[in-house]
Amino acid sequence: MGDHFFFDTCIVFFLILEYYMEKEQKELKSMSKKKKEEERAWKARKENQKPHGKVKAFAELVEGTEKT
Repeated sequence: MGDHFFFDTCIVFFLILEYYMEKEQKELKSMSKKKKEEERAWKARKENQKPHGKVKAFAELVEGTEKT
């Protein structure tokens, strides 16, 4: 009886362990998916921003300093 109890306990333990490992992997996948979506949205916002207007080329900046 002692051997069967130990064996059954081990099986239950490994089933519980497997359950929690699968649950954790699913959570990690959903978190990474959410993070990718957030990064994509952030990049889209940043690419569409022009806070200082059009950035001048170096040659245009040099021309502006020579005229003054």
